[in-house]
Amino acid sequence: MILDKNWWFIGYVFGMNIGASFYISRTIDNHCLLINETQEGFITSDHPIINVHQSLSSKTVRVPEENEADFFYPISPKIAYMINKSDRFSKKINYVSLDFVKEMNKKMAENANKYIVSDDCNLIDIYKKHVGSRMKIIQEHSVYSPL
Repeated sequence: MILDKNWWFIGYVFGMNIGASFYISRTIDNHCLLINETQEGFITSDHPIINVHQSLSSKTVRVPEENEADFFYPISPKIAYMINKSDRFSKKINYVSLDFVKEMNKKMAENANKYIVSDDCNLIDIYKKHVGSRMKIIQEHSVYSPL
C-alpha cells in the first residue's frame, strides 16, 4: 500500500504545515503549559497531538469550525502543552484536575491508531480498550476508498 511506504513523508509534510500554522497564529491563540500534579499521569500515543475542543464529539465525523481548535500534546506524564482557540485555559501555566487528566487520556487512547504509551502499566490496561475507536468511526463515515 502506498501509504505504508510513504507515511513518514506524509507525516513530515503535515507536521511542517501544522507547525507553520501554529507559528502564524501564535499571537491569537492561547499557548499554555498544563501541570499535572494528580496521581494519574498523562499518556501519549502514535497520534500524540489531538484536538480536544469541547464542542467536538469522538463519536461523529465533521470538519471543525475555525474556532474549534484546542490542540493537546502531552510532553511527559506530568506536563502537557496546549494551544487553544477557546478560553478553556489561560496563557502560561495551568494546573489540571484528575478529571481533566482522565478526559485527555481517554481522548488520547481513542485517537491512537495502534499504540498508547505510558510509564504506568496500569494506565495502559485502563485505556487500551479505547485504542483505535476514533479511526473505526472515521472509516465508517469515509466516502473515499483506501489507497
